[in-house]
Amino acid sequence: MQIKTIVLQNLIKKVSKMGTNKNLGITEYYNLVGENGKLSIVATDGVNYIEASVKEECEDINVIIQAETFAKIIDKTTKEFVDINVEIDHVVLKGNGKYKIPIYVGESYPTPDYSKFDTIEGFKVGIDDIKSIGIVNKSAVSTSPNGGALNGYLMTPNGVVTTDEKRICFNDRVRSTENILLSKELVTLIGTITDLDVVVRYNEGQIYIESETTKIFGNELEGKETYPDTSSILDQFNNVVNRCRISKSVVIKALERIALFVSPFDKYECSMIAEDNTIQFETFEGSFEEVHVVEKLDEFIEVIINSINFKELLNGLSQEEVNLGFVEDQFITLEQPHVKIVMSTCD
Repeated sequence: MQIKTIVLQNLIKKVSKMGTNKNLGITEYYNLVGENGKLSIVATDGVNYIEASVKEECEDINVIIQAETFAKIIDKTTKEFVDINVEIDHVVLKGNGKYKIPIYVGESYPTPDYSKFDTIEGFKVGIDDIKSIGIVNKSAVSTSPNGGALNGYLMTPNGVVTTDEKRICFNDRVRSTENILLSKELVTLIGTITDLDVVVRYNEGQIYIESETTKIFGNELEGKETYPDTSSILDQFNNVVNRCRISKSVVIKALERIALFVSPFDKYECSMIAEDNTIQFETFEGSFEEVHVVEKLDEFIEVIINSINFKELLNGLSQEEVNLGFVEDQFITLEQPHVKIVMSTCD
């Protein structure tokens, strides 16, 4: 059969975000399926699944094809169309040249049982809202391999919470019907969706996310019951005394410049001094950057911050103007519509 190259490239772009499991050979393959005027590619890491599809006139086909070679050759193809022909133990592709790609001839490709979600209504989320989880909340997720539940994104009826115990990010653009702990892998796959609306369904620790052209399935991250209650920390927004508006890009550039003078032996820490209409970032050796703010600050304050953590939080915010606040010498707060962030100062 003949398929437009751009169609295959777009499908592969989605499923290529799926990782592989070295202990499961099937994860090194894609399931290429054509039936009823729809072409699909399915990928799995053994736990999570993604199915990307498009309406396309194609022959009936169901083949398990070696993923890496298939993806790379399609990505580098410049011809408008690719011919796909299935033979006994390989697929023949004809594009700029002719290529034989191995197929898996063992057991059938594993697929989730989506039928268990048929009676679950789920909740609808706009594409920009659900993608904001992977942008805004990412900066406060634990990166420790021993982080347990803190390596996840907790969806709640009030919003999505992430924390690494030093930073907390609360994003109310997505409100679930119950508490659901998304893994990093599922959040990465969500970022591949291009349709306007997404429906999220949850059933006994399993998650099914569906849009018009994409299906994502996976298991909830373990340890939801151990996730810390962050509500008391978020209540600190009611105790903010010093509050001003800052320009995100201006502060990020200042932090990038001062980072050249912050030693790793200092644990990327520097002083943050707020007074009147200025905020100053000063290294322990005396180098400093100064930025101006619109409103005059109520009080003088000096705290020690991790400059990298602070920059990561700013990078995750979507708007240029950010409300910055201080709660005594313990917390820094950042706020935009739908987003509240708390970062603890250094000891």
